[in-house]
Amino acid sequence: MHKILGCFIVALTALSVAGTSVVKAQGQQACGKRVDIVKLLAAKYNETRTARGVAQGANSLVELFTAPTGSWTLVVTGLTGVSCLVSAGENWEAVPAKFVAKVDTGGA
Repeated sequence: MHKILGCFIVALTALSVAGTSVVKAQGQQACGKRVDIVKLLAAKYNETRTARGVAQGANSLVELFTAPTGSWTLVVTGLTGVSCLVSAGENWEAVPAKFVAKVDTGGA
């Protein structure tokens, strides 16, 4: 997993040098324009968005990008439009709904 995240950082840094707005920030987190990050994930890793949600308080969009090979990337976009790679990994597997455990709500 660290290897993939490291590759993202190298690739995003290269894009930054090439004139895009993708930059390395806060240790291992890479941030930039959402459009640049989405293009990079598609071109380099064949990842497309497979899930999304609005974070509590509606202050950011959380998106999951996955590839048929099992690679995955979690991207968060704030209200300013800046997206950051939060985490990445391998062996992503979607769980069919029939196998998702139902939560017991305690009686209602």
